[in-house]
Amino acid sequence: MAHGLKCYCCGRNQTSDAHYYCRDCLVKLKNMFDTNRAVFDGEEYEILENPYHSCHCISCGEHENRRIIDTLLICDKCVESELWEQADNGLTLNTVGSEYGIIVKDEESVLGARITIENNGATAPYAITCGIYGLFVHTAFFGTVIEANIKYDEMKKEMQAFLLAEALNEADISDWCRDFADRY
Repeated sequence: MAHGLKCYCCGRNQTSDAHYYCRDCLVKLKNMFDTNRAVFDGEEYEILENPYHSCHCISCGEHENRRIIDTLLICDKCVESELWEQADNGLTLNTVGSEYGIIVKDEESVLGARITIENNGATAPYAITCGIYGLFVHTAFFGTVIEANIKYDEMKKEMQAFLLAEALNEADISDWCRDFADRY
């Protein structure tokens, strides 16, 4: 997947070997797709729904079943896939986790978060441990794989939304952490 050291979007910032976009552009692009309004460096672009082949994504080369920002030619699926990746290149899978279960899924966000599912831990059949670096860590327990996977996706989505939010004050951050822990 790696292409070099320049961001495909801004062309300025260095990216890791596994990414096409820098962190700043990922945040901007994700917000553009979420709000359905694409403004970059003061210029407004159209977001194309299921575009023609000539408007394929510059990262993945695909055009079907995706949304692409016109002229920039960046698709929603590439942006989404770069926000989360397997933690430690997948080396933690099938190892013992913090809840003494076997890690079956372990992802890390370039925005500064991590979420892990363990199976057959000491406390429950499934444990999800998640956190935002420098802010909080939380573990929730579930009885079935279906429930654990649903909650995993919900928790991941909520953490991502929090990390993409505009500057929050200390009270909002504290409230969000408390509410998140209460829900899960």
